[in-house]
Amino acid sequence: GARHIGRGELSQKIVVDTNDELEDLAEQFNSMSAQLRASYGELERKVELRTAELRAALEFQTATADILRVLSQSPSNLQPVLQAVAERSVQLCRAHGSRVWLPAADQTLRAMTGYQTEGSIELGHDEEMPQSSESVVGRAFVERRTVHVDDVRQLLDSRYPASRPGQSRLGFRTVLAVPMVREGASVGVITVLRQDVQPFSAAEIRLVETFADQAVIAILNARMFREIEDKSSQLEVANRHK
Repeated sequence: GARHIGRGELSQKIVVDTNDELEDLAEQFNSMSAQLRASYGELERKVELRTAELRAALEFQTATADILRVLSQSPSNLQPVLQAVAERSVQLCRAHGSRVWLPAADQTLRAMTGYQTEGSIELGHDEEMPQSSESVVGRAFVERRTVHVDDVRQLLDSRYPASRPGQSRLGFRTVLAVPMVREGASVGVITVLRQDVQPFSAAEIRLVETFADQAVIAILNARMFREIEDKSSQLEVANRHK
């Protein structure tokens, strides 16, 4: 039995029934092999956990690089960057859908783009929210902080009544809303949706917050290019008058 255990056959059990020191020795061998099995099992669990962490880190870096690549290729076009942010948020968070909201002149927030794992994306009429705390996206916008709701259905009447039409149409339960903030002012919100009650992890929240920072860069780039085009047009008009 000891030779079997020595060869790594840790399931081997030594059975000695002599009521003397040989039986005690056999029990010590059995205890040792049980401890070794537990140690190997814990080691394998740690290896699997670390492998999963490395895989998630690689996916995060790849997604961030993809968005930066889109950002560099479309410095004046905001839509491709926002679309990439929506898609990567859903894919890496294993969510059902996402929306990217931007403020409008009439003090509302409008879903400019989005992504869903099932079916084509259709932005409905209900995807326009007031810039107030009556919806999850509105609260994230006005308070300039991430809002994470485990089950929005329980809070629709008491806290987020403006979210009811969208929840009824899309059927989402868990919502993550991350504001896009620049110099203390909100410039938009990213929402990630899950149809089941499944809270987002801290790592997933940090991921979407990083995407929000990249989206802010895209918004600033688009604004800068528009300002340059406006100035160029004004200079051209001034030159013609001159």
